[in-house]
Amino acid sequence: MQPIQTIIVSSGLSQPNDDQRNIIQQLHQLFSSLDVRYLADASWQAFIDEPLTLHQHQPLEHGLLITVGGDGCFLRSHALAHQLNTPILGINAGNLGFLADFSPTDANQQLPPLLLGHYQIEQRPLLTIQHEHQTFLALNECSLKYKSGQHLLTCEVLIDDQPVFLQRADGIIVATPTGSTAYNMSAGGPIVHPQVPGIILTSICPHRLNSRPMIIPNTSTITLRARQPATLSIDGQQDYTTHQQDIIISTSDSSLRLVHPKTYHYYQVIQQKLHWEVDATPRSY
Repeated sequence: MQPIQTIIVSSGLSQPNDDQRNIIQQLHQLFSSLDVRYLADASWQAFIDEPLTLHQHQPLEHGLLITVGGDGCFLRSHALAHQLNTPILGINAGNLGFLADFSPTDANQQLPPLLLGHYQIEQRPLLTIQHEHQTFLALNECSLKYKSGQHLLTCEVLIDDQPVFLQRADGIIVATPTGSTAYNMSAGGPIVHPQVPGIILTSICPHRLNSRPMIIPNTSTITLRARQPATLSIDGQQDYTTHQQDIIISTSDSSLRLVHPKTYHYYQVIQQKLHWEVDATPRSY
């Protein structure tokens, strides 16, 4: 792989605690010592005592966007990575961190060889959401819920213009395989490998017990048609009110590039994050 020549660092830690401040200072020292161009955004600069060159959101060649925080920080930053056509890497200073490969303690050992080109790139699909002449991109999911949050949402779901079901539930989630371990999993949806070409539909606390999650081809176009005013949420970061207008969802033509160390394995991440038991006892047959 091509060595990384420029890193841009972004932080999602709006009010870091003392431990997180120490992490930021340690990572700052690491980034400063690396043989790369080191830029920061304003969220990172706010916690560094010395002035840094602020990134001006100009396209980069051989660059890498590094987020320091949790999955929320990663989700807020993926639009910038998409805008710059730059791959993205997460350092987890938050909680669960499915999207962030490194812990801060890992970064000291694993980041230098990665910047020299010892990494792998994985393409992750994005959803395109069209609503009221606006278009949004989602890495994890979009969800639709009753505006007040106190009543069931009645929503018609169409796939490729074919009516599929009319759902009464707290809401509905349309997720990518990447987002299958986020809100979708909390709502009882399936875990889907990121390389499976599908879109996941999961109802949130449905009124009918025969409602089940669906995985449909990623070539499908989904229409959500709410019968009441509702709140459309994009990756849990942006909320919009919809007044019974159709919401059109499909797989985007573009994707997001995630940078992983050479040792990255998806199933190992799932085992670690969900504390799955693995039988490592040697077998003789």
